[in-house]
Amino acid sequence: MMMLITQTTMPAADSHDHPHDPAEKDRWDSMMKEGSTSGPSTTKNPSYMKYDPKNFDVKYDPLDMNRATEFKILSCKRPHMRSFHFSWLSFFLAFVAWFAFAPLMPVIKKQIGLSKQDGWTVNIASVFSTVFMRFAVGPLCDEYGPRNLQSMMMMWGALMVLISAIVVNNTVSLGVMRFLIGIVGATFVPCQYWNTLLFTKEVAGSTQAMAGGWGNLGGGVTQVLMPLIYEGFLTVSDKTMAWRYTFLVPAIALSICGVTMYKLSDDSPMGNYSKLIKTGVMKKKTSSESAREGCTDWVTWLMFFQYGCCFGVELTVNNMMASYFFDRFDLTLVTAGAIASSFGLMNIFARRSEEHTSELQSLAGS
Repeated sequence: MMMLITQTTMPAADSHDHPHDPAEKDRWDSMMKEGSTSGPSTTKNPSYMKYDPKNFDVKYDPLDMNRATEFKILSCKRPHMRSFHFSWLSFFLAFVAWFAFAPLMPVIKKQIGLSKQDGWTVNIASVFSTVFMRFAVGPLCDEYGPRNLQSMMMMWGALMVLISAIVVNNTVSLGVMRFLIGIVGATFVPCQYWNTLLFTKEVAGSTQAMAGGWGNLGGGVTQVLMPLIYEGFLTVSDKTMAWRYTFLVPAIALSICGVTMYKLSDDSPMGNYSKLIKTGVMKKKTSSESAREGCTDWVTWLMFFQYGCCFGVELTVNNMMASYFFDRFDLTLVTAGAIASSFGLMNIFARRSEEHTSELQSLAGS
């Protein structure tokens, strides 16, 4: 239910003992002030909140945009946990679609006459679009909110996967479609951004690790899922059409997720960006301004090179491992995919374990 609530009538919230982030508090107080002094308008209401905090099923911080100070994995209640689950599920399905070609390449390359060198080229095309879009999507999240960006990319991915099943007949068409599908790899950015809006900084590290890890899990699941679906379609069609029908599955999954995510989730515990800006609770921030701030921070570029090295290895393995095992050891498509999936499936625990280790080291250092 849409509700208007003032800070003075807000119910008692979680009284956790962490110090509030001064920079975050100043930024939020500034936006609240600007919203309340932006001029007369019947739509302005700087105390607007979409949900009554007393109905939250998690503890929250009223001085930090009602971000949650805990998470409940088994809960799907709005706004916190519903959005959390959509953040990782959408990322998971995006990775399923992004790497959907990889385990089926032994079949596809024979049909279109793809050489080994061309195989590397189309993989580069797929990665290049992801890198470009991740640069663009980050600042756009600041302007339009993660929910809108994630939903749009899911629908884009569904359309591109569907089109690829129809038009891929040679190396050029494969390269073009893999480039266009690669855009969904940027769903990692809204996934991580979203969690910073839902949870306080003491909790966001854990939820980001889980959402990122479970999302990346899609790169492993697709290695075994797509060959199994392909084998199923072989019972009702030939090899020429079976792999094309197989692509209908991720296309449908992405479209369903995109629509339901847009309808049933929220940008933040306070509500969606568009409404918060309209009511004066938030000041609209341009993507160019956000990009300037990020690109002028040297830490951004340090993390850029660090992440580029590790993610580059992941992309290479996910794209080529199934084909390698199929060709090198003369395995079946399903068996090769199952072995290749082991790399991506480690994400189910690896990122969360890494975050926990980092947290322990941080506590030890302090």
